Amino acid sequence: MAGARRVTAPDIAGSKGGDRLVMVTAYDAPSARVVDEAGVDMILVGDTLAMVVLGYDDTLQVTVADLAHHTAAVARGLASSAPDRGAAKPLVVADLPWLSYHTTPVDTVLNAAQLIRAGAQAVKLEGGRKRLPMVEALVDAETPAGERRDRLVASFNRGYRGFQQTYRTCTPAADVVIRRYLQEGAKISREITARYAN
Repeated sequence: MAGARRVTAPDIAGSKGGDRLVMVTAYDAPSARVVDEAGVDMILVGDTLAMVVLGYDDTLQVTVADLAHHTAAVARGLASSAPDRGAAKPLVVADLPWLSYHTTPVDTVLNAAQLIRAGAQAVKLEGGRKRLPMVEALVDAETPAGERRDRLVASFNRGYRGFQQTYRTCTPAADVVIRRYLQEGAKISREITARYAN
C-alpha cells in the first residue's frame, strides 16, 4: 500500500457541508477489500462485532482484544485491495467497547493505543460531555517518536515480507470464494447506493 493516500480525519472534518460521506462497517479482510473497492470514505470496526460475528446477544461482551483482532484484519484487507485504483484508502475507525473508556483517562488511552496499533486511524467512543476528560487525554497522548516508529515499521515489514515469500497464492477454492464474496459485496454496495443515494 506504499504511496496510497488515505482519507484522514482532517479530510472528514473538511467535508462538512459538502458531499455526503459513506461509512460502512467491516470486520475482516475480505469485507474491507470489498468496501474499499466500492469507494467508501470510512470503515467502522464496530462493537456490533459482538452480535454480527461473535454471536453474543449484545455489545457488552466484546473486548478491546476482540476489536483489535478484527481491526487488524480490516487493515490487512485494505493493504491488499486495489492499490492502483487511484482513490484514497478509507479511514479506519474502531469502536472503543463498553468499559474500555469508562474508568480513567489513562485506561482510555491505553485501550485506544491497542486499536491504533492494530491499524485504526481513529477511535470512536460515546457518552457526550461526561467523556470530555477521556477525549482530552486521547488528544494529548503522544505519538511514537520518529526513530522508534521507524524501527517498529521496519520490524513489521520484515515479518510481513517473510510471510509473503512463503504464501504467494491462494488455493483454487479460496480464489472462488474470494471472487464470489467480492461479487456479492459489489452487488450489495450497488443496491445500497441505489436505495440511499440522494
